[in-house]
Amino acid sequence: MFEGSVIVCDTPAYIKGLVEGELLELRPDRLREASRVIENLPGVLEVQTYGDLLHVFVDDATRRAPTIQETLSGAGIAIQGLRQTRPRMEEAFISLIRKRREER
Repeated sequence: MFEGSVIVCDTPAYIKGLVEGELLELRPDRLREASRVIENLPGVLEVQTYGDLLHVFVDDATRRAPTIQETLSGAGIAIQGLRQTRPRMEEAFISLIRKRREER
């Protein structure tokens, strides 16, 4: 549900499968600045803040992870960890809402 309407009604696995791309999770020392630095990189589909983590949806995690690391390092932003993971329902929900807003 979003703004009184059903966005999608299906199993959690199906809903998570609607999210485009692969998910990289990273912990930069300067969260907001890191988000701004990487949001327009080639292959970056979406950036979400998740506590002190950034969840970065990319077209190809193996290919884009090194570029993200190098770009952040070049901007003087340290990363305490970077890994590929699977989206949870929360990320799927946020992604679907963003898509809905963009369609308007």
